Amino acid sequence: MSLPLGRQERSSEQPSLLCLRKNLSGENGIIAIPVQLRRAAISRFSPLQFALNDSPTVSDRYTLSFEKFDGTLSTPVVREIVDRGHAVAVLPFDPATGKVLLIRQFLAGAYAAGVDPWPLQTIAGMIDTSESAADTALREAEEETGLKIPAGSLRPGPVYLVSPGAFTEIVHVFHVEIDLSDAGGVHGLASESEDIRSGILLLDDALAELRNGSVPPSLTLIALLDLKLHLLSQVA
Repeated sequence: MSLPLGRQERSSEQPSLLCLRKNLSGENGIIAIPVQLRRAAISRFSPLQFALNDSPTVSDRYTLSFEKFDGTLSTPVVREIVDRGHAVAVLPFDPATGKVLLIRQFLAGAYAAGVDPWPLQTIAGMIDTSESAADTALREAEEETGLKIPAGSLRPGPVYLVSPGAFTEIVHVFHVEIDLSDAGGVHGLASESEDIRSGILLLDDALAELRNGSVPPSLTLIALLDLKLHLLSQVA
């Protein structure tokens, strides 16, 4: 199997054959993954002509078999798993006005996909290994928007897999009710060359914008819809 464009083999070691079996409990399938996995380390280098300072994404390429629903093992297949860590999304909401705070910043992945590289999105960021998801949410909110969210005021929302066909990334969505009357402006860490503009708009206007042909990050859509469902449940 040839390497995708922009990737470079860093190990000639052949990946081992793994057998993944599932233990079914009720309607939930639990997959037990063997501990000893042989890694063929691959680095991803961006073909974009931008100064990207993030560390190369390291992925694991496995040859594996998995247990099928009829109890037999599949034929060996090759799968590449990309592990870039986990992330949070934060959606501030002002219950007095019915407005939410969303941001726009340049996203290289959106540019490469051929869509608006400044999409409407929630506050978001990668979870540091020394932080909890909630601590990351509080830190990212202040860095990206200047909001100082009181500890303990976050309401956990959905936790979801971004693209589990290849990526291990899980996103933890958080909501917070907060006064947004003084929020807005341009923020971000100068040390990370961030240039992030916050905007305040009605929740329904934000949802309408996402239905008007824009291609938002999944975390934006999930956070907005979850907030709408939560509000509807309060009046039902």
